Amino acid sequence: MTKRFVTKCLAVAMLVGTMSAFSQPAVASDCYQPKCYYEAVTVFVKVRKPVVYYVTKTTDCGHQYRVRRVTYQWKKVPVTKYVKVCD
Repeated sequence: MTKRFVTKCLAVAMLVGTMSAFSQPAVASDCYQPKCYYEAVTVFVKVRKPVVYYVTKTTDCGHQYRVRRVTYQWKKVPVTKYVKVCD
């Protein structure tokens, strides 16, 4: 009886082993996957840029001299960013 039980267990084990060897798991290509890619988009970003100019001033004696002045302006600068797009 023990020999018969061992034989049956081996037969079941072999059957399960062959079934698992020939069965194919679900592959990612079988499932739906959206196709994604990166697209270049131009975005305008505000940047603070220095503007240098010179002013002519005079002393009390009438001598002229130049003074450097720095001001700042906000400029819009184009920047290329890549955005992920999925179909």
